[in-house]
Amino acid sequence: MNHPDKPGGLVCMKYQIHVCEQCARCRDPQLYCKHRTACAIWFVARDSENGWGA
Repeated sequence: MNHPDKPGGLVCMKYQIHVCEQCARCRDPQLYCKHRTACAIWFVARDSENGWGA
């Protein structure tokens, strides 16, 4: 989305947008999302904030 030269390997299932790992952030972390338990973006962002991700 923000880097058209990089492949958008992650997909927000709520908004149907593709993002690269560098831009992987939940757009509405405080709002309910029925996809959250299976959302790769949620897990990548959470793990990188905790120092576990890449």
